[in-house]
Amino acid sequence: MVTSLSSRVAQFIREYIKERELDTVSKKSVVLAVTNRFLKVDDKLINEAIETVLTEDFCSSDEEVEDGKSKSRGFNKKKMVLSPVLAEFLGVDEETRPQIVKRMWEYFREHELQNPQNKREIICDEKLQKVFRRHVITMFNMNKFLSGHIRSQDQLDQGVEFDYDIQDTPSKNTKPKKRKKAASDDQPVKKRETALTKPILISAELSEFLGGQKMAARGEVVQALWKHIKDNNLQNPEKKTEIICDDQLKRLLNHDTCSSFSMNKYIQAHFKKDI
Repeated sequence: MVTSLSSRVAQFIREYIKERELDTVSKKSVVLAVTNRFLKVDDKLINEAIETVLTEDFCSSDEEVEDGKSKSRGFNKKKMVLSPVLAEFLGVDEETRPQIVKRMWEYFREHELQNPQNKREIICDEKLQKVFRRHVITMFNMNKFLSGHIRSQDQLDQGVEFDYDIQDTPSKNTKPKKRKKAASDDQPVKKRETALTKPILISAELSEFLGGQKMAARGEVVQALWKHIKDNNLQNPEKKTEIICDDQLKRLLNHDTCSSFSMNKYIQAHFKKDI
């Protein structure tokens, strides 16, 4: 059976990436390896193959295995629950892994966010910074950062929380750089404020919900809302993404029910000033 060039290139890239630390792989190294193996290959074909392989990697990262057999086909069609931050970005509460990756790449291209000097790099705009919590990501580490924003319903039922603070993993071959001790090293390091951590003025209704404070960070408010929801068992047992508002939430959100995505949308009205 004769396989197409695109299939052979994708298989070669799949094996090439699998044998290496993903964070150390660059598009340049992939292109060079493909060129050495297949001689002249169209750059567009290589890009498509890289995207295909990375999407497969993301879709299989939490893949279930039963009796030694992969269940990837059904898994790729399974809708996952999105974190409030990713839900706000995509505009949906649930989505399949392939669609998440596809929509991310559509957004990158639509807003021309690939670094023209280094196509593997994605320059995060303000919306992407809320999702990834960094200014630059690569096509190779994006999957790792996205994984913290995605959970199955079973995971949520078991109490597994979203993880927004996944860190870059240093390469095994890279030694940490030493830095000179500055005079201020004995002073505590002040963390840079972001749109999620910077306190801003809030409405009287939100102030009452939080116990009387006049200012709060967006991240702090989201955490307080979810604590209230979990402490009072307000998630619909039939559909965990649906929140059944008690009297306190009804006064705050002015709705009987909401989702994680719509809750974030409704709460925006309680912030006095945009970041």
